[in-house]
Amino acid sequence: MHIVIPDDYQDAIERLRCFSLLDGHDVTRYREPAPSFEELVDRLRPAEVIVAIRERVTFDRALIARLPNLKLVALVGRNATTIDYAACTEHGVMVSRGESNSPTSPAELTVALIVASRRNIVIEAERMRRGGLPYTLSHRLRGSTLGIFGLGNIGSLVAQAGVGLGMKVLVWGQAGSAKRAADAGYDVAPVKRRCSNDPTCFRCMFGCGLTPRALWVPMTSR
Repeated sequence: MHIVIPDDYQDAIERLRCFSLLDGHDVTRYREPAPSFEELVDRLRPAEVIVAIRERVTFDRALIARLPNLKLVALVGRNATTIDYAACTEHGVMVSRGESNSPTSPAELTVALIVASRRNIVIEAERMRRGGLPYTLSHRLRGSTLGIFGLGNIGSLVAQAGVGLGMKVLVWGQAGSAKRAADAGYDVAPVKRRCSNDPTCFRCMFGCGLTPRALWVPMTSR
């Protein structure tokens, strides 16, 4: 079976223990994205199976129609917004999803971004590389408010980290999130409350799909 992995951007697939499951199959990996649509078609045309690691390739109708050998698109994650499922169905292409989504990585990255933003790490690190001295005013996280919309698996880990850093946690969300917040001892915000005018409030959204109930989210970008 010919398997194509179009976005092994970390060049790490062959080092995974699970890669041995593909022994005996013809596997082609690409680390760099295709420079054009035609190049992408050329790369994927031989594939019977495509393993999509990230949503870096848009499997729209135009692409699916150009892949006559394709039988399966295998997702590493649980869902993707870049796949035309109707086109896959019409062309007899199955789509499978992974079940190993870990909340740890996105939670840790979220905390890292919060710290970097509050402490101006990106700006100051670049100045240090140029031999300069710090010139921005950084702020503490302790005493700040961490606003979380959606207290699911990821949001819960971020909330725990925020508490560990001395932040106050304020949760928005539907009934499940509100109950989990109350059980954890976090403040639950009324649905119309905003913290956009509070300079000490960080707002994070987790697991919020584009449903009609989610479109009112009371947050503004900073």
